[in-house]
Amino acid sequence: MLKGWTFLALGALLCSCNNPIEAHNKRRDQQLMHDNALYYRRQCIEALERIRATSTPQVFAAALNGQGCQSPLLGDYALQDNLNRTVQGSVITLDLKRLSDYTLEVTGLNGQTYEYVDGGDAAAAAEQDGTFTETAPDVVSPDGDGGRVVDEATP
Repeated sequence: MLKGWTFLALGALLCSCNNPIEAHNKRRDQQLMHDNALYYRRQCIEALERIRATSTPQVFAAALNGQGCQSPLLGDYALQDNLNRTVQGSVITLDLKRLSDYTLEVTGLNGQTYEYVDGGDAAAAAEQDGTFTETAPDVVSPDGDGGRVVDEATP
């Protein structure tokens, strides 16, 4: 009879240890989804900057508007499937008046939206001259209920 109680107590003790482990795993998974989305965004920005730098004039094709970072329009710079599986999706929005400016929105597997707004050539020139005064409007905000908003560093 004593053995039965011992196993029951041991089982209860093991069950109580699972909750902190599950909480840790959940936090780790959320952080991984966050980090993956930021990495994906950085890789997409690098691809867009390479496309812009190699094109003459340094503008994007208008057809790129509304496409994702895996778009064939990015040619060799399109992000590969293994990286695309780390996010829900991405959308590149061009300023149709000046095709050198773009906004990139990446939705992570955690449902958060990670946005990058590029100011184009004018902002880049001002930044190089040291006259750029605005901080980049680079924010993370969750889809849906309007919870937490987090500022992230621009790559």
